[in-house]
Amino acid sequence: MRYSRSGKHMNGLSLVELMVSMVIALVVLAGVIQSFIASKKSFIQESEVAYIQENARFAIDLLSRDIRQAGNWGCSGSGDIANALSSNLNSLVKSSAVEGFEGGVSALPVYLTTADTNTDALIVRYGDTNNQQTVLQHNNSASPPSIVTVNPHTFTAGEVMILSDASCDQAGMFAANGITASSLSHNADGNNCANLLSGTFECGNCTSTSSCSSGSVGDVGATGNGAQYSAGSTLLPFVANAYFIDESTFDSSLPALHRVFINGTSGGVTQRTTEELVSGVEDMQISYGVDNDSVADGQANRYYSADQISPNDIATTASGNIGWDRVVSVRFQLVMRSRNIVLPKNNTTAYLGNTPADRYLRQIVSSTVQLRNAGL
Repeated sequence: MRYSRSGKHMNGLSLVELMVSMVIALVVLAGVIQSFIASKKSFIQESEVAYIQENARFAIDLLSRDIRQAGNWGCSGSGDIANALSSNLNSLVKSSAVEGFEGGVSALPVYLTTADTNTDALIVRYGDTNNQQTVLQHNNSASPPSIVTVNPHTFTAGEVMILSDASCDQAGMFAANGITASSLSHNADGNNCANLLSGTFECGNCTSTSSCSSGSVGDVGATGNGAQYSAGSTLLPFVANAYFIDESTFDSSLPALHRVFINGTSGGVTQRTTEELVSGVEDMQISYGVDNDSVADGQANRYYSADQISPNDIATTASGNIGWDRVVSVRFQLVMRSRNIVLPKNNTTAYLGNTPADRYLRQIVSSTVQLRNAGL
């Protein structure tokens, strides 16, 4: 009820005035609510865009740095490799710098059985220069043959190693045994099928544990020998990383980029560890730049999918000079996906050939990386 200045009673608000006031209040409240909803939607979308872009940058940087290292066996590059490891280890531990698997086509190795079969997978191999040791002496005639390092090392029994000669013309792969504080051996055992570290061969295909000179000696068909490595050679831990897409270990509704890496050998079997790297990676498609000239010049002539490259690692005339040893660059594309639903209606955009029927936000990112250590 209203009052006049004289204190007398006056008439109250009319019904019309009350209704008008209520309408005005509701309009203002609706505007506030609408503004709040719009701000929340904008915040969620901006957060998801930031999530996608941050993870995309990390994934590209991670893959690019690893691919650039592929085939780094010390100063020996990707040239002659003596692989003394037993055949049981050759699935992940090989001397080819890169190896790929085409989604939906290639048979996946056992350590990639959980991978999304519609996406590609990639293995990158190299020597770890951050933890290398300089060799003081290599005695291949001793029993067992020994490698003495200049400084005390932290290498463990069964750890896969690369020995790169100071002359830069030879490298050997083996699983370490006979460990002491400053030395180790590459003697034939359950992990090594030969004690040879010179020549060019995949020892898993040899017919003898003491010699790789008879029968088939692997993809390149060369023979092994017992040459010694000179003082000043380099000893590097071997790195093999297999990248693939699988569901996140933290949220099964979210895809993620994973990596399998070796952490030693035991009884001729590779010991492996799997870790999640980047969440929100839904798809990975990879093509490989191959130098298929009759005389290699280090330049990619054409990009191939993994199933178009000879599975025998080594290019031949019959294969059109197409093999994993002729890969000089890697082009990868990633489809990044948001954590939460963002779009107002189902997505109708195709991403690398797939059209999702959901409301998640997606982005395609890509990069082409030159293999700096391709030894052609």
